[in-house]
Amino acid sequence: MTRKLLTLTASPVLVATAALVVGLVFYVLLRPEGSAPLLRMLPAIPNAPVSAELIASLGWLPSFLHVFAMSLLTWIVLGRSLIVLSAGTWCAVNLLFELGQREPQILTPLQVNYAGTFDPYDVVACIAGGLAACVFARVWRRFNLETDHETT
Repeated sequence: MTRKLLTLTASPVLVATAALVVGLVFYVLLRPEGSAPLLRMLPAIPNAPVSAELIASLGWLPSFLHVFAMSLLTWIVLGRSLIVLSAGTWCAVNLLFELGQREPQILTPLQVNYAGTFDPYDVVACIAGGLAACVFARVWRRFNLETDHETT
């Protein structure tokens, strides 16, 4: 048996968890208190002294990270051949809530009171997050299949 010279150390769970942590840190440090349901459950932390322009230019980041991370986690739970289904589902969920910020009656049947501001960049970020999860999953699977064959 030969030794793997190159291994992929970042498992999808670790990558997804890191993405969720980055998104949470973004919300805690850069978003106004109470601007997201999760923030209402956390103790108040003063906002970081960051320029409004930087915050505005990165406002799409949590949407991207949420779809990316949840797609990977769902992919792991459902099975390694279902990344497109996982990413598509999370894109749809996030897009529903994003569009619900523009047209609140969309969320009325769900009995959800979700406050926020519609941002077209969030729509693009949701789709990009799903695509990034698909690319990551395919590269990760291919790499792991190839290195598994090399060691046998």
